[in-house]
Amino acid sequence: MDQKYVYIRSEPGLWTVGFYRPDGRFEPESDHGSTEEAAARVALLNGDQAVRVAAVVKRVEELEAEMRAVRGLLDAAKARG
Repeated sequence: MDQKYVYIRSEPGLWTVGFYRPDGRFEPESDHGSTEEAAARVALLNGDQAVRVAAVVKRVEELEAEMRAVRGLLDAAKARG
């Protein structure tokens, strides 16, 4: 049987994503500051394709923003001579 990821409230304001080993021990994978972030990570790890696509789209948008910032710096440097 495949392992299924879950999230637990590990301390106030912190949710930990992980899975339970066959011996019952919890194996943590990542920590998150909200249930929404933890739930999204669980969905991704458990194979939700929509979440995978959304994660890729978000990363592409982040990279595009970084490229715009770099281009702005380059343009400003060129303008100064």
